[in-house]
Amino acid sequence: MYRIQIRGLKNLNKAFEGTEKQLRRRLLRGLVKGANVIKRASMLKTPVEFGNLVGSTYMVWTGGKASQPPQFNDESGVKDKLEEYFNNVLSAAKSDMLKKKNPSVEFGFGAFYGIYVHEDLLANHKVGEAKFLEKAINENMARIKSEVTDEAKKS
Repeated sequence: MYRIQIRGLKNLNKAFEGTEKQLRRRLLRGLVKGANVIKRASMLKTPVEFGNLVGSTYMVWTGGKASQPPQFNDESGVKDKLEEYFNNVLSAAKSDMLKKKNPSVEFGFGAFYGIYVHEDLLANHKVGEAKFLEKAINENMARIKSEVTDEAKKS
């Protein structure tokens, strides 16, 4: 009769756990880089009247961590409303991210009127265009995928 003993399974499991944690960190880093690609591209396409919409970008990632909140100007007379709405959006996004187990990133615009500006195809903007976020994602999909996969491949 033969007897086989395998030693070091605990160490092997620890190594795999460490590898998984590293991969999750790298994936999250890649997702944040990809979201930054979207952020930059969409901000260039965002219609600008007072600057509050383009300034209302936010990014939240796994663990409830978030980018810095914006400083809204009051030229439009709705600074308090903008800040209140933005803080609610950011709070909800952070709360959602605390529940996520897998690496995740949420990027968006936190101005209460952002959806209307984004969807109004008939508006004639001096600066920017409708569908600014959607176009930024579609036009940069290959680069976003590249950011994520390149980061995941790093050792």
